[in-house]
Parts: sequence; C-alpha cells; structure tokens
Amino acid sequence: MITRANTLSASAAVVWSTLLNAGKTWLTEDAPNWMFALKTGIAGLLALWISFRLDFSQPMWALMTVFIVARKESGLVLTKGFYRILGTIVGSAVALVLVALFAQSAELFLLGLALWIGLSVALASRYRNFQSYGFMLAGYTAAIIGFSAAAAPDRAFDLAVSRVSEVVIGILCAGVVAESIFPVHASLRFIPDAQTRFEQFIEFISQAFALEIDSAHMEQIQLQFLTDIVTSETKRSSSFLESPNSRLQDARLRWMNASFMNVSSSFHGFIQAMRRFRQQAPEEAITLVTRHYQELLNCLSIDDKPVGEQTQHIARRLNDYSTQLAQQESQVQALLATIINPTQRHQMARDLAAIRALYRRVVSELTVYVSAVAALTSAGTDSPPSSPKFAVHGDSWNAVLSGLRAVAVLLVLSGFWIASAWPGGINAAILGAILCILFGSASAPLVIIKRSAKGFVLGQILSFVCLFMVLPSADGFNSMALALVPFLIFAAWMIEHKQYSVEGSGVFLAFLPALGLHNQMNYDIVSFINDAISTFAGLGAALVAFSILPTSALHLRKRLLLRLGQQVNQACLAPLRNGKLRHHFESKTRDLLYQLSTPPANIQGAAEQALEQALSILEVGQIIIEMRVSVRAIKRSGNLNKPMETVLRELATLANKPSHSQHHNVIAALDQLDEALDNLLLSNPSDNQHRDQCQTGSYQLRSILRDEESLKLLGNAPITFKAATGVIHAA
Repeated sequence: MITRANTLSASAAVVWSTLLNAGKTWLTEDAPNWMFALKTGIAGLLALWISFRLDFSQPMWALMTVFIVARKESGLVLTKGFYRILGTIVGSAVALVLVALFAQSAELFLLGLALWIGLSVALASRYRNFQSYGFMLAGYTAAIIGFSAAAAPDRAFDLAVSRVSEVVIGILCAGVVAESIFPVHASLRFIPDAQTRFEQFIEFISQAFALEIDSAHMEQIQLQFLTDIVTSETKRSSSFLESPNSRLQDARLRWMNASFMNVSSSFHGFIQAMRRFRQQAPEEAITLVTRHYQELLNCLSIDDKPVGEQTQHIARRLNDYSTQLAQQESQVQALLATIINPTQRHQMARDLAAIRALYRRVVSELTVYVSAVAALTSAGTDSPPSSPKFAVHGDSWNAVLSGLRAVAVLLVLSGFWIASAWPGGINAAILGAILCILFGSASAPLVIIKRSAKGFVLGQILSFVCLFMVLPSADGFNSMALALVPFLIFAAWMIEHKQYSVEGSGVFLAFLPALGLHNQMNYDIVSFINDAISTFAGLGAALVAFSILPTSALHLRKRLLLRLGQQVNQACLAPLRNGKLRHHFESKTRDLLYQLSTPPANIQGAAEQALEQALSILEVGQIIIEMRVSVRAIKRSGNLNKPMETVLRELATLANKPSHSQHHNVIAALDQLDEALDNLLLSNPSDNQHRDQCQTGSYQLRSILRDEESLKLLGNAPITFKAATGVIHAA
C-alpha cells in the first residue's frame, strides 16, 4: 500500500509539474497573442461603432484600418499611426488633384493613379523605417478614394472626406485601445536589454583575452551583437511616442548604441592586430601587452549589485586606468634596450607603440560605452552628447521593381475594368492595389502572397458563414458586435501568431470587405459571389505580377555584397561630415551585414561569408577614418595631405580591383606617408598626438595588407598571393 501510494503521489507530482509548465508556457507565449487579439477586436468594434454613429458610407474601411495598423506594442501603433495619418492626408490630396485634372478621361486618371501608387510602393520599399508606412498609406488612400471617385467624379470631395475620416478613426481607435488596455511598452525593455548586452560584452572580452573562444563562436557572438543593435534601434524609433520617459531615453539609447559600435569595432581591430603581432614578436614583447588584460578585467568586474549601480563606478575606474596606461613606458624602453640591432629595435618600437595605442583606444572607447550605459540605467544623469542617426541601406532596384509591379497590376486590372464594364472590376483593382502596397516592400513578396492566398480562401468561407448564418439574427449594433467578435479575434490572433501571421493578413483582407458592413445591411448572395470573384481576380493579378517580376534572393545578395565591398570607398573618399562619417560608416556596414544575415539574402552561407568580410571592412574603415581625422586636426599638415590622399586613392582602388600591382602601390603610398610623418616637425603636443595616431593607423594598414586572411576580405573580389619573406600569415 505504501509503495502504491508513493507511486500515485509521484504520478500526481509529474502531472502537476507538467500542467504547471504548460501554464507557464501559455502565459509567456500564447496569452500575449490572445490579449492582442482581444484588444484588436475591441478597437475594431469601437471604430465600427463610431463610423455607424457618424453615418459614414463605408464603415468597413475604419475596421480594416484597425487591423492594418494593429501591433502588440502600443508605441509601434502610435508611431505607425502618426505616419499613416500623414500618408492618408497626402494620398487623399493626390486623389483629389487627379480627379480635378482628369475627371473627363478615365484612362489618364487611372494612369496617373497607377503611377502615384507605384511611386508610393517604391518609396515604401526604399526607406526601411517607419516613414515607409506614410508612403504606404499615401498609396492606399489614393487607391480607395481614387477608384471610387473614378465611378462618380462629382462626389470626389465627399468620398475623400469620408475615406479620410474612416481611416483616421481606425488609426485613433487602434492607438487609444493599445495605450489604455494593458499597454505593452517596448521602452520598458531598454534598460534590461542594455544591461544584458553589457554583461555579454564583458564576458566576450574576458574570453577573447584568455584565448578561450574559437572563430565560429566569435562569429555567433558578433552576429548576436549585430542583431541587438538593429533591434535596439528599431525599438528606439518605434517607442518615441510611448511616454515622456521613452523620449528622454531616446538620446541616451542612441548614444549607447553608437558607442557600442565604436568599441566593438576597436576591440575587434585590437584582437586582429594582436593575432598578427603574436606571430612575429618575441614573448617578452607580447607579455608587455597581455599583462594589462587582467588589469582591464579587474576594472570591469561586476559583483552581485545591480548593473545600473556599478556602471558609474566602472567608468571612474576606467578613467583612472587610462591615466595609468599613459605613464607606463619604462618597461617598454627596458625591453627595447635589450635589442642590439638598430633596425630591429626601431621596428619593435613602432610595433609596440602601435599595439599599445590600439589598446589605449579600446580602453578609452570602452569608458565612453560604460558611461553611456550608466546614463541610460541611472536616473538623474547629465544629458548625453548628440549622436547621428543610425544609417540604413535601401535597395533601389527592389524599390523600382516593387513600383513597376504595382503599376502593372493596376493598369491591367483597370484596363480590364474599363474594357469589360464589369461591376466587380473596381473591387479587383482596389484589392490588387492594396496587395501591392502591403506586400510590395516585403523581403520575399511572392512567398508571402502565396501564403496569404490560403488566408483569402479561409476568409471567404468565414465571411459566408458570418454574413448569411450569423449576422441576419442581429437586430442592432450590440448583437452585431457579439456576432463579429469571434471572427475578429480569430483573425487578429492569426496576425500575431508567428506561424500564421501571413495567412492571417489574407483572412482579414478577404473577410472584412466581403461583409459589406452598413447601417442598412444587404444579404444578397449573388452580390457576395460577384465580390468574391473580384477578390480572387485581384489576388490572382497580384500573384501573377509577383511571379513575373519576382524579387530574386540571389541577386539581392549579390547587390548587398557589392555595396558592402564599396564601404571601403566610403571610408576613403566620403566627406568627414564634421566627425559623423565614422558613425555613418559603422551603422551602414552593420545594416548591410544584418540584411545579409536575414532572409531572403541569407542563402548558401551568405551570413558567415558576409560577417568575415564586414569585420575586415569595419577594421580597415575605422583605421582610415581615424587617420583622416588626425591629419585634418594637425595644424601644419600641408606636407601630409598629398601622401594621405595617395594612400586613400590607392586603397580604394585596391578594394575595387584587387591585384598584385595595386597591392604594391598601396604599400609604396604608405611608405611615402610614413616618411612624411617622420619628417614632420611639430611643436604643439596635441599635433604630436595626432601624428602618433596616424603612425598607428599606418602600422595597422600595413599589417593588414601583409595578412592574406584579412586582405582577401577587404573589397569586392578576393586577392590571393604567396607572401614574401617576413610577411605575416594568418594563424
């Protein structure tokens, strides 16, 4: 009996543990999705009720707008809603202008409307930020107003006012509900995410110093840091309207991300320089550098206290440590005194000076990063310095292709509508326009529209059930709302669910228009079937357009890799922009890498190849930009301008067209620059410091050019050569 009781008790414990784990999983994964679905349903019904009360002609557009703008984070809804309202106003104005110009010529009107929508789609695809939603709504609103006005030009202004009102009501309802019912604020994750990244970076430094990390693991960590930066910038820009606190954190978060990019690039450059230094330096020289590692780790040590309380203390320790580093030169001179050969002594002095300068730069930029983390995590800190915006890359060819696709769909559907006088042609044209607008800027539009087609089929089935089996029993708005709630919540749940989000878009795009919600409902099955045919005609036209003019992942990858290789040119030849060039270079290079490491460009191991190339380009670009800044800062730099320009020109040529002869040209240009730096007579201590920085940069470039592993990743094409005697090889 005791054994059986123990068995039953153990079984009950297992069942209870399983149920508890299932409950936790549901609360963390599924419950937020259902809460989003409930909030979206409430916002949709609120927008529908207001539209009915104001007697709008098409309340369905208010309900559909809610589903289009609905997002889990309230800040994202507000930010997107702001740009969508601007786009709605612009789109309605364009539609009215087109009606005024071409009211007597349907062909010219539809051509102008197609060109405008194509331009809107192209701009939405080109600008990969929240401004794209404004362009999307500018085309979306012009479509729903323009096609309706084409059938009744004399009512164009009334239609425009009604459509704008419906769209704005939908946006406002989505924003109010998202912010008032269990709001989800992305800004609440700023500090925890910053602390996590800070701790991970300290651990990364510790592992790299101890040589406990292999190249594959290092690449994974670098990709994780890259994703963190891009995600942080996205959350920052989307949460600006969430609260006053999020607006206060905006500048600090931008400063933290900029400083993190700087220190991570400098640290990678230092690790690579040490890798090359270890292969040709004596053990005593290596020890002079590596003995500082533990000192730095001691400064970065974290105890059990919250990270926010420690970052200010860490920043002060790093400041003191930087001062100590500048005073530790006696041991270097003692080592150099043991080298008898003058040439070797001179070379070792330059090597050690460069390596130690790189180490001091890492410490200096690490101090700035820690100060930025402290400013974000600690209340009452001073205002941060201004930081440039995160630069992103938009693919122009994809934008043009998206615009052409939208123009083609609209012209074909509009032409068929005019030629056949088919009553459902206007609905097909509007849906084709909406699909091109919504999916034209997607990373893989053909795949998405094929998946959404399944949602369209399900949406038509649900609309038939709702319209002819449920809604006829409703005798007022309350009963109509109860009838619609299950369908609306189900569609919203599909939108938020990762596995069914695309199909969910198809469900609401088919379901909501098919209901034909008005104050006076019309339950006509013939009209329903005609509308369904026009729906699938618009879907089919968009599907054919996406098939004929597809977005090639392979070609996109090639274009992104080409632009990544051209980043060396930007570092060499682009204007310094009053010190903003480095941030622009760092952020754009990382954005290109992020696009290459995510679908659809991440094919055939593109992420691994792109990461190695991007890290080399970041290393070289940082060196070049720092050298250019230092040369400009020297007051009497006339003798340096010409050799520096030669280095930049030859290095840019090497990145574009690598060859043995061009490689030698860069080395020769560096020799001329080194000679000019050695012969430069300076009296100002700050000028001497800038000259030392130039010499350090020249040393780094020379060591990179002698390292085949780094050199082959520098530009658009690899260069492979057998190194001569004395050339440093990769480990």
